[in-house]
Formats: sequence, C-alpha cells, structure tokens
Amino acid sequence: MFHFGLTVLIAALPLLGRLLFGRRAERAMPKVREWMNSHSWLISIIACGIFIVLILSGG
Repeated sequence: MFHFGLTVLIAALPLLGRLLFGRRAERAMPKVREWMNSHSWLISIIACGIFIVLILSGG
C-alpha cells in the first residue's frame, strides 16, 4: 500500500505545486520540463535504481 501512495504522490507533484505556488509554479513548469528532457538519462537511471531496490527488498 505504501508503494501505491508514493506513486500517487509523485504523479500529483505538478498539480500540488500548481495549487501551492500558483503563478510561480506556472512560470517554473516549462523550466522543469526542459531540465527533465535534457536530463532524461539521469531520471531513467534513478527510476531503474528504485525498481532494483524494490525488487531486492522483496517489495
């Protein structure tokens, strides 16, 4: 159940940011998207690492 909640939280981060920070979040979102596009290799490595940890921990 913990993993499901964590997944939902991560998926909801853009919406939460928009609700909490309003216009500042709107201005930051394109910059964040650009950073994520240019560093997608790093995001993939982190995601693989998370899955490896989950598999090894029996989760």
